[in-house]
Amino acid sequence: EENERDRAPSPVPTSRPQRRTSAPKIMPPPKGWSVSEETEWPARPSDPSSWAPRLQGAYRQVAEDDRVLKERLDDMLYAAGHRHTWEQAVFQLAASVSEQPHLVASEVFLFIQRYEERVIEGVTRAFKRRASVNNKISFTKLEEISQDMGFTPLPHSISQLIDEATQAVNEGTNHAEEIFPELGYVHRNRRVSDILKGIKHKDGVSMQVYLKFIELLVNREGFSKAEARAIERAFRKFDRDNTGGIQVANEIKLIIHWLGFYIDSQMSRKLLEDASVHSGVVTLSAFMRLMRSHRATEYAHTR
Repeated sequence: EENERDRAPSPVPTSRPQRRTSAPKIMPPPKGWSVSEETEWPARPSDPSSWAPRLQGAYRQVAEDDRVLKERLDDMLYAAGHRHTWEQAVFQLAASVSEQPHLVASEVFLFIQRYEERVIEGVTRAFKRRASVNNKISFTKLEEISQDMGFTPLPHSISQLIDEATQAVNEGTNHAEEIFPELGYVHRNRRVSDILKGIKHKDGVSMQVYLKFIELLVNREGFSKAEARAIERAFRKFDRDNTGGIQVANEIKLIIHWLGFYIDSQMSRKLLEDASVHSGVVTLSAFMRLMRSHRATEYAHTR
């Protein structure tokens, strides 16, 4: 049973409902988020040019005269990669940072920092509430968390994402291919990576690997590296003029059919709405969201 503390608060209606979908049970980190973001970008709060790129871009989109109106903080979070927002938390945190109707750069940075800390706390809490006595979670629990964040990755996608996350966290694994056989620990017909994979799925996933998994899951819209590459290749094929966008009316059904999936006009309109596409052009990022929605729809029909 889902614990209430893992659930994201219901969003308050906004003046831009066409951009919003229902909030997931667990609020995911923003797209573009990295586990090592704070280390890679040691920011100076009063200097937006020192912030992580996704935060710089979001600030520039909404700032006027080096200030951000509180009423536009929700827009800024969306631009920073948050597809869902806790609007009550936005209001509360903004009020705690400043009593003025606007925030200056250093206050904006503090607001974002506190807001995203709250989101990540929810992500880590979801892990801790499902962890076993060895402080790891099973493949099934990881799939459950992914779905509660609004993603529908297939089992093979989750497995591949775990492999990637494990490799990223444990760079020393590659050396084991050379060292283990010399120590006599590995049968000549079995690769170390195969053995480690079996151990990993048997014993579960650690917090470190989990956070890296969530980073990959969010930034690839729930797709594995191979799936994301296939989707990008299809997108590039139909982006005939290399503008970084494809025409909604003429291309969207063709590209999905080319990928081997069925889609009719009604489904196409629904997917575009779910992916927050309201112009005549679909970018690669929006197309990834659209394909994520398509997979969720197809998965629901097969259950």
